[in-house]
This record gives sequence, C-alpha cells and structure tokens, in this order.
Amino acid sequence: MIVRALFCLLVSAAAVAQVPPERVYPAIDPAQRLEGKALVAALREGGFVLFMRHGRQVNPPPQDCSAAALAPEGRAQAAAVGASLRKLGIPIGEVRASTFCRASITARLMDLGSVEETPDLLPGTEPEVQAARRRLLAQPPKPPDPAETGLPAGMVMAAPCADGQGDAHGKK
Repeated sequence: MIVRALFCLLVSAAAVAQVPPERVYPAIDPAQRLEGKALVAALREGGFVLFMRHGRQVNPPPQDCSAAALAPEGRAQAAAVGASLRKLGIPIGEVRASTFCRASITARLMDLGSVEETPDLLPGTEPEVQAARRRLLAQPPKPPDPAETGLPAGMVMAAPCADGQGDAHGKK
C-alpha cells in the first residue's frame, strides 16, 4: 500500500513538474499609475526603461538597410519621439535596438545617442527569445557620468513589436 501511494505521489509530482509555469506580470496599482505631468516629472528623474516599437515601415522593405526602410510617416514618427524626449528634458543614457533594419533606423532617427543593436530585442514567441528580452528589459539603466547631467539616465529600446499590440511599453 505504501509503495503504491509513493508511486502515485511520484507520478503526480512528475506531471506537475512538466506543466509550464504560469505567466507572471508585474502588478499595476491604479493608485500608483503615472499620467500627464506626474509621468513627465517621473521620467525627468531618470531610471526608466522605455520600450517602443519601430516607426511605420514600407512594404516590401528595401534590400539595403537605410532610412528608406521606413515610410515617410515612420521617419517623422521617429524624429518626433526623439524631439519630444529632448524637449521634455527626459535624460537618455543608452539606446538599444533590435538587429532588424526598421528598428535600428528608428532608433538612429530619434537622434538620442549612439545605438547598440542586439538580437535580444528581436520579435519571437519562443521561450528563449522572450527570456532574453525580459532579461534585457529588467536591467536598470546605467548611472550617468556625474560630469554630464547629474541625473539618472533612462534607456530607450526600439524593437519590432513582439506582443502583437504595436504599442510602447515603459517600466521602472
């Protein structure tokens, strides 16, 4: 009887171990939600990671990687985002983009600093791709050089939209 109970316990434990873990998302407390002036003030303090989608692209994309990979609207979107961040005084320390042309061109047209391309921002639903993206997005921005601004810098990452929603994501 004990052997049978242990066998059942082991079979149950093995079955539970093979169930994929439930997705865990950060809890968003509506009372702590930042909007309007409060959001701008928080972004000016630095320490945020801004994750956004590339500008509108052309179809089919050109063979070479150039600004022509984005539609005129997409180039204007990228320039406007960069200009807005500068105008609002939001410090940007690092700019990263996926290795897709449309993402790296968007990041360059934002004109917020040198762009580091990384495959960790490529789209994909495979667990290893998502894990690499989560690790990268979880990294806090590096502290700025005190000789520059004295403010904690933020980080901007441009990537193809991996969640199918096409929106921008910000996290602290």
